[in-house]
Amino acid sequence: MSEYNSRSDPAKVEPESGTPINSGGTTTSGSGYDRPTGAYSGTTGSGSDQQGMTDQAKEKAAEYGEKAQVQAEQAKDQAAGGMERAAEKIRERSESMDGTPAEAGTKVAEGMETAATYLKEHSTTEMWTDLEQYAKEHPGQALAGAVVTGFVLGRILR
Repeated sequence: MSEYNSRSDPAKVEPESGTPINSGGTTTSGSGYDRPTGAYSGTTGSGSDQQGMTDQAKEKAAEYGEKAQVQAEQAKDQAAGGMERAAEKIRERSESMDGTPAEAGTKVAEGMETAATYLKEHSTTEMWTDLEQYAKEHPGQALAGAVVTGFVLGRILR
């Protein structure tokens, strides 16, 4: 007869975990393992050790989050500077043209300057909040923008 059957009545099992229950109504798994799933339910170490590890993990996560925030801010500032330089070049070239191409170039330069100004004046957190709000108000346009952005990034990163 197996160890499993010798310690409990096989007909009595805890419904949630499938752990055998002995005649006194308590579970019989003494090893810390839930037999049907093999999941370990025991604890190792003291509670203070686990709390210390949890606190340490939270500190590391916060540290990495801060580093990511700083890098995002730097990338945002670089993007703003690049957009300003590109807008300036487009504006210079548009001045030497006539008609529709000149008007289109001027409009593109103005749009890039507006975007660069926005990037400079807002933090990444504010920009994320604005993006969420826009997506809620204009879900179709947000989806189309995400598809176009993904396509462009895919082509660039090839």
